[in-house]
Amino acid sequence: MEMLSEQGKIRLALARGEDAVMDPMKSIISLIPDVKPWLAMKALHAAMRDQTHGAEYLSPEDRSLIWRQDYGRKTSPIGGRILVNLFRDGMIPQNRPASQDISALIAYSDGVEDFRVKLRQSIAEYQLHEKQSA
Repeated sequence: MEMLSEQGKIRLALARGEDAVMDPMKSIISLIPDVKPWLAMKALHAAMRDQTHGAEYLSPEDRSLIWRQDYGRKTSPIGGRILVNLFRDGMIPQNRPASQDISALIAYSDGVEDFRVKLRQSIAEYQLHEKQSA
């Protein structure tokens, strides 16, 4: 088995840390009332791909926190911000009659700093575990 370089170990810790603190995409999209989840996911994916609705201002590290698909689709408050922008720009269609109350999604997307703290803790815990098991 090939040994990982120090850079590879950092990338693995980051990926495991991100996955540990990110939220299931479906539960975050459900914060948008009267929406079809697959249409919201499609809009978020397009915003990532095309670098629109705020994604164009993100660092490469933050872009990786918009959407993750390992054992299930996951997102973070950073992805929540993009969803808020997409909703406000009318890019996420809703079923009729539709409520415009996205206060729960806004509250979630405002948690970016708490998310970053949890992410750093998760990465540090993973790295500590790796050192102890080596």
